Amino acid sequence: MHITPVLFSLFTLLLGSSRVAGAVVRPRQVLNAPSPTPTATITSPAQEATLTPTPTEPVQTFILPPQLAASPPPTTTTLDLSLPTDVPRGQNETQRIDCLNAHNDVRRNVTNLSPLKTAPVDLKYDVVLEEASCRWARYLAETKQFKHSYGAVGKYGENLHKISWSTARPLQQGPQLGSCRPAVTSWAKEVVYYKAGYKIGVDGNFAQYGHYTQIVWPSSLSVGCCGWQSLDRKDFVWACEYSPQGNYYGVAAY
Repeated sequence: MHITPVLFSLFTLLLGSSRVAGAVVRPRQVLNAPSPTPTATITSPAQEATLTPTPTEPVQTFILPPQLAASPPPTTTTLDLSLPTDVPRGQNETQRIDCLNAHNDVRRNVTNLSPLKTAPVDLKYDVVLEEASCRWARYLAETKQFKHSYGAVGKYGENLHKISWSTARPLQQGPQLGSCRPAVTSWAKEVVYYKAGYKIGVDGNFAQYGHYTQIVWPSSLSVGCCGWQSLDRKDFVWACEYSPQGNYYGVAAY
């Protein structure tokens, strides 16, 4: 496996028989994960403005999966990452809570910890990460590409999910697309390929479990997600951005 010291969590997978693919964003609003009863609260942007990796997290490089190793990072000067003002985007509050709960359900299920590891805390929902994910999801959907942002929308961890839709469906965007739960459910299935103590890029096959380990990465504290449909209505892309990013090379998720 070729490993390149790029400071982002990157990988691409193909999942399922319906052409579902997966690949591995600070805030005006932050929703605390409901635990155990779903109740959303909003805190000020300043509380998320200084997110940094936990002091115990070593500074590491990120693994670059073999299938992406030959792809140079895009430059922001050549990408149109703007968002239209006349198209709904992101998720509504109910969908954000559901998306957040989908992530935290996976994190709360981490029980078989390796020695000296603690269970990951609940993530918070970050609308700035959501906007960053909208920018990248729109770019992928409208350019008919499927690849990681390489930091073009921010220095975040990233999971991607792509589904092929029937062209008979009307073009839809924004809250009409629902929450990110189906994408998270797909990524979470990779748990069968990860064992406690596995070091990223060293043990097992990272391409088989990398989406899952980004979801449960202990020092990732916030998430924001967005879905976008292609203009020809054939493809639908979900992007989730995580801060701080996870999947450090040579470090175990738990």
